Amino acid sequence: MQVLLLPLLGLSELPTILWPDRAPVRRGSWKAPYVADWVGDRPFAWVDDEVGEAERTRFPGAHQLIHPVDARVGLTAADFGTLRAWASGKPFAHKAFPGDS
Repeated sequence: MQVLLLPLLGLSELPTILWPDRAPVRRGSWKAPYVADWVGDRPFAWVDDEVGEAERTRFPGAHQLIHPVDARVGLTAADFGTLRAWASGKPFAHKAFPGDS
């Protein structure tokens, strides 16, 4: 992703999570425990086609957004609207989205 998308989005290298072997989980995405450990209580947005209610309960704070997307459709204008609305008023909200004027 870093090599393909970041230049297109005008972003520099982003931190990444190195996934260990996939451990089975009772409910939700196999990624959730690793994301939770890496993120802790920091503000973040997780946009993924494998997230749902189980992940929302793991990250209950208003400073953490769990947003599902349809893998068949990809990110839409509505998804970016959700991200903008969530980021509004947060300390990092002054940073523009790529393509914003």
